[in-house]
Amino acid sequence: MARIEVPMPQMGESIAEGTVSKWLKGVGEAGTVGALPALLNAVNDALAPLGVRHLDMPVTPERVWRAIREAAVRKHRLVDAGKEPAGG
Repeated sequence: MARIEVPMPQMGESIAEGTVSKWLKGVGEAGTVGALPALLNAVNDALAPLGVRHLDMPVTPERVWRAIREAAVRKHRLVDAGKEPAGG
């Protein structure tokens, strides 16, 4: 097991050093920050002004385009989702 030096915060004169004997985490907690959920949140936030309510993983260009088109259909009642408008 690797040993990592962790600086102790100043806690008074009686405590000068400390040892972490166990590194505890909750059940289901990942060891790192979730990069993919953070990315998905960023995409959803960016698309929200266009009327996109939610986008699931995996985020692909096709799914993003489809979500934008469906949001436009809801907003402007253009055509059924998946169909091209007349003349377009």
